[in-house]
Amino acid sequence: MFNKRKMLAGSLSFLSALALVGCGGGETADSGGSQGTGGSDGDKELTFMFRGGEDEKKAYQAAINAFEDANPGVSVNVISTDADQYATKLQAAIAGNDIPDVFYVEQGDVMAYVDNGILKDITEEVENSDFDIENVWEYGINSYRYDGKNIGQGNIYGLPKDVGPFALGYNKAMFEEAGIDLPDPDTPYTFEEFVEVGKQLTKDNDGDGELDQWATGFNVNWSLHAFVWSNGGEYLSEDYSEVLIDSPEFIEALQYFADLQNVHGLTPSVAQAQTLDTYQRWMNGEIAFFPVGPWDMSTYATLDFEYDLVPWPAGKTGVAAT
Repeated sequence: MFNKRKMLAGSLSFLSALALVGCGGGETADSGGSQGTGGSDGDKELTFMFRGGEDEKKAYQAAINAFEDANPGVSVNVISTDADQYATKLQAAIAGNDIPDVFYVEQGDVMAYVDNGILKDITEEVENSDFDIENVWEYGINSYRYDGKNIGQGNIYGLPKDVGPFALGYNKAMFEEAGIDLPDPDTPYTFEEFVEVGKQLTKDNDGDGELDQWATGFNVNWSLHAFVWSNGGEYLSEDYSEVLIDSPEFIEALQYFADLQNVHGLTPSVAQAQTLDTYQRWMNGEIAFFPVGPWDMSTYATLDFEYDLVPWPAGKTGVAAT
């Protein structure tokens, strides 16, 4: 935990990593709000805001208990939100100058938050503590370095919480009901095969003339990467100096992704997704393929259907990517 100071907004992230950070700014102990206040008995309070499921809450409570035991006179006020509410509530706290002392920030927001004086430089605290920075994936640490011009170098403004890939999950019951062979767990579908299988899994089950089962429900922010990379495309050059989204490989993958909905009808329409988002439709057993992250495992354990994991469809490289 770090001294109170000021900090996030949702943007396209290339990893699912989040960080614990200390705010930077000019707040004082008697500023009020959730910044932490000095009690009459001299005790101090830190506010910790995070997003996550019940398993994560239990894990963090254990860590907080250990922190409080090691720091007599300091208590931690925990604010937890659902993932879909986190960014909105954090932005509201920032706008109201009622910012938590420690909270999550996506690495895609580090530059803007540092430039606006919100994040505290924690380099000295990290380097002068017992924390073993060499024991953490270097890219994870570097994602929270910023030198005022470039991400990846300079001082540290956060530490990675977790990093995990998106696997591709599929609803086994849908395959069995449709009489389709289950996907090979080691061999990805080609783009063309994925469309053909998807068409067989997109149905009007109740005969009312409206689709109520779909092949996919991919969010472009988190799922497009798999199609771009497997098709030989990239977002940026290796040294981050050139944007590459106008390459033929990228354009082809983006067009394929759009066609899943606009041409093949394998994804709920925009209007249908607004009525019930695709995450909930997957949870309800209405979607055949959906991303699965390690953070989803405890929630998906309660699904009413059996699911399994397969590689993402592969473009012209023939190699699945995530």
